[in-house]
This record gives sequence, C-alpha cells and structure tokens, in this order.
Amino acid sequence: MGHALMLFGVLATLSCVTQPDPDIPQNRPERPVVSYETVRLAHPDEAGVGGGFETREQAIIGIPSLVRTVMNANLQAVNGRLQGTLVAMQMLRELEPIRQDSEDWVWQECGANQACSSDVDCCSGVCIDGMCAPTESSTEMQIASTAELSFSYLYGDFPEGSEFRELLVGSFEQALDDDASSSVRRGSGRLDLDLGAIEDAALSGRLRLAFRNDAERRRVNVHIGDYPLLGEEAFGSIFEYEQETSGGGSVSFLSRGGMGEELELVSVAAVWLGSGEGRGAMRMNLEGIGELYVEECWDAAGLTVWGSTSPMSIGIEGGSEQACAAALRSLRPVPEPRVEPSPGTPQIP
Repeated sequence: MGHALMLFGVLATLSCVTQPDPDIPQNRPERPVVSYETVRLAHPDEAGVGGGFETREQAIIGIPSLVRTVMNANLQAVNGRLQGTLVAMQMLRELEPIRQDSEDWVWQECGANQACSSDVDCCSGVCIDGMCAPTESSTEMQIASTAELSFSYLYGDFPEGSEFRELLVGSFEQALDDDASSSVRRGSGRLDLDLGAIEDAALSGRLRLAFRNDAERRRVNVHIGDYPLLGEEAFGSIFEYEQETSGGGSVSFLSRGGMGEELELVSVAAVWLGSGEGRGAMRMNLEGIGELYVEECWDAAGLTVWGSTSPMSIGIEGGSEQACAAALRSLRPVPEPRVEPSPGTPQIP
C-alpha cells in the first residue's frame, strides 16, 4: 500500500489545484467509479493478524485461532494491494489535471511549465521567473478511457519508461439503487490491477477482481497470479468472499499460510458473525505427518474455544464444539482440496 500512496502523495503536493472539483468523468454521478470500500475484504481483525503464524502447543484452548490467523493475514494482504491503488485514484481525481483533451486526463509530477512562486513549489527545487525549471524525469498518471461503464488508469516514469504502463483497468455497472455519494457503491463490475506497475517493474503479478454489491451483501471474487502476497515467493491465490450488512461474512480460498516460518499452500473456509465469533477449517501440510485438517471455533477476541484435527494422532485439539457460538454450531465450512490454484479471470458473483 505504501508505494502507491507515497507516489500519489507527491503528485498531490506538486499539482497545481486550480479547480476543487475537476470535470473528470469519474467525478460525475452517472460515471463508473470503484472505491476501496466497495471491494474491501473486511474481516474480524482489521487491526492486525493476531500475532502472526505460531508453532502450536498441544493445549490450544484460549490461544489465537490458527485458522483465523491465516485467514486474516491473507485478507489483510489483499486489502493492502487494493487500498494503496484505489485510495490513490480517489486522491488523484480531486486534483486539477495538468492537461486534458476530449479523451485523456493527465496528472504529472515535475511537469514542464509548472507555475511557482518559490523554489519550494518545484520538485526540481528551482523556480525561475514564476515557472519551475525542467527536470530530467517525471511521473505521470492518466485516465485514458471515458466509456460509460469502463475506465483505465495508466502510469509512466519518463524518460526511464518510453510509454505508459496500464496500472488499473475496470468496469462498473451501477445498480438502480446505487448512491454515488456512498463509499460503498452498489452494482457489479471488475478490476484488473498490474501489481508491478508502481512497486517493481520486474514483477508480473496481476490481481483480477469481480464483485457484486446489493442492499443485503457484498460479494467479491479475487484471483492473484504470480505475486508474493505473503513472504517473498511468488505464487497464485484464489478467494471467494461475502459480507452481509450485519457485519458477518464468509470466505474460502487457496493461498499460503501454516505453522512456523514456512508458508505452504493452504485451503481455508471460514464463516464469522458480526460480533467477531467465527468457525473455520483449513487443509495444510505438516512435515512428517502429511496433509493435516484443522477445524476451530473462536470467540470475539479471536481465541480458540474448540479445536479438532485429523489425523488425531498429533493431539492438537481440545474443548467442546458446544463452546462454539450457537449460530455456528450447525455450520461446518469445508475447504476445497489442497490443489495448486490456477488464477485466471474470476466470474462476477
């Protein structure tokens, strides 16, 4: 998240804001816009991941839930990739572009012919006769599509880069009851984010997302390909997420997690209540044992109140299933088989 917000913080500081609400297509109520809150994967522990991945002792009651910890770490990582870019896009649209024509709106850091009153107004550090001295390089952002339902943001470093790199492409079909002033928009759409456009040009990973929001729930499907979402190794991940207006939700995914420092492929399915209590299960690999199935319930603080493992020979279990929240006792999320995911283009839910 930091790379994108830092970049656009610089753009915001250096841009000449002469118009508080520029006439940019995505600022108009009838035009498409996807805010971060529209597609955020809200989870029971927004403040953190509960202490990280831990090696478990046999007594598991009263310690942070392993399933919940792995779930929150993955959802927080996805949110970090989304938030930096989408919040930056929102900031960008509040600034007057340095130039525009019938189809393109361009914002530029260290742009030529930028007006100034002193040296501090210029990223080059030199103001001459009311104009910033030119610099050897500049960073530009561009909205390159004004189609009714689609949009595209492009990014370029010049002269290092000879052309714009597509940062974010998307589409949004508004629902009839969509409120353009709300942070959570209603309707359906897609986002395709180039994860290396700003962070590291050598990265080829992509985040593809499809969503549908209505008055009852938000549903988001995410496919991430060839990207180090957790740790340093690039891998693929697939998420299917749903949140109800009550705050409760559910998720199933294939990604990375586990016990100890090694992050291996895991398959997770979980459900939680608006109060934060939840239940989930995970398939993972355990050295010397093979595939391990872990099932847990946790309280509002994220602490395990019941746990069961298969095979039982490793003895990591305890408590009673009756300790699960009453609304969760009849629910039993079942994770998919632990098969290496093949991210592609997710379906709109």
